[in-house]
Amino acid sequence: MGTYSRAKFVALATVVALAAVACSDDTTSTTTTAPAAAETTVPSAGGDTTIATTAPAPVDGLPTTKGDQKVKVMVLTDVTQGQIAYSAPETYQAVQLAFKNFPNATIDVCDAKGDQNEYLNCQQKAVDGKYNAVVVGWSGGGGAGEDALYEAGIPVLGGQGNTTDPLSYSFASGTGNYVGLGAGSVLAGATKIGVLYLEGTDQLVDAIQKGVEFEKGTVVSRASVPNNAPDLAPAVAKLLGDGAELIILSVSPPMVIQAMTAIKASGKNPKVSAVAAILPQKLLDYMKGDADGIYAISSTLNNVEDSKGMAELLAGVEAIKSGTVLTVQTVLGFEAGYVLATAVASITGDVTADSLKTALDAIDGLDMGGLTGPASTKSLPMKGLERFMNPYAIVYQVVSGKLAKQGDLTAIRGAYT
Repeated sequence: MGTYSRAKFVALATVVALAAVACSDDTTSTTTTAPAAAETTVPSAGGDTTIATTAPAPVDGLPTTKGDQKVKVMVLTDVTQGQIAYSAPETYQAVQLAFKNFPNATIDVCDAKGDQNEYLNCQQKAVDGKYNAVVVGWSGGGGAGEDALYEAGIPVLGGQGNTTDPLSYSFASGTGNYVGLGAGSVLAGATKIGVLYLEGTDQLVDAIQKGVEFEKGTVVSRASVPNNAPDLAPAVAKLLGDGAELIILSVSPPMVIQAMTAIKASGKNPKVSAVAAILPQKLLDYMKGDADGIYAISSTLNNVEDSKGMAELLAGVEAIKSGTVLTVQTVLGFEAGYVLATAVASITGDVTADSLKTALDAIDGLDMGGLTGPASTKSLPMKGLERFMNPYAIVYQVVSGKLAKQGDLTAIRGAYT
């Protein structure tokens, strides 16, 4: 790989990892009949498509299911931080919570420690240990992929990067979330969109454009910048000169500060948006009022949201392990775990590779108590994102240094074509 190609790869991997929101012997053990189904129709955001689903009755709060099936599940996540100062141990407690009413379930965690070799070692343990399924949280070693699991016929749910394998059920694809970024940016009130992005991440801009066009907007301009760009003013000037009403920031968190400085210095007042993943609270605190007004687009309810389901999720994981934090990874871990638990609960007899895949593939319109949109495991038609399971967008805005919800979760499944 040449220098330029390597730089492009690193840039893409960095941004995707930030958006996704996706082993040693460090394994620990613990142990649903689904609600009655009701017909429902979920409208798509574009107004020209509807998604017919069969969904359980809505749940007022955190959904639950139960079963007495014998099943082994591994949670593969970074409990220990690697080179990247980030980990997601809370995924383990979230999956345990989803299976709390399964006395014969074994839920283990394998710490990938932010290392690709450890990530692969965990997979070998899952194969050797005859686990029925693996739920991936977040790992700095995730770039190693999950091929060993797919080759062994083990379903993988959660934050993995693979969105094409039939055994992949990905709820946190970075590229998938960028389609939502495009759609959410138009929902924020603009139709002429400019994109400021890192060199080498054109495929993310293509994903953004899919979402923008689905919501009847237009990407009027693109401007790429290197990760170490000293000045973003020329790129911002290009976007504004081309008529952008809203500038999407597809950059790293530190570059958000640079971008906002350049935008304010332009003398114009475009709207600004980004995926919520690059707007952590620490960054908002550092920027103080300079971040106010930025739209943050997510595919799940934000973890700071004041809702019954979110409060019950926090109480549930806290009851399993005191001090467990509530993050987007907690939400995604519970979603993946609950989809898996619901599938297991529907199986009569032994949980086998065939029976579990059949049960997983039957999930459609599963109510998530408002934490995310109704879960469906039906493949999307978009090449490369067929197995992305979270086609939703929700718009937040930074108000007084905090994210404030501007609307409800919007189904954008029709954008993934």
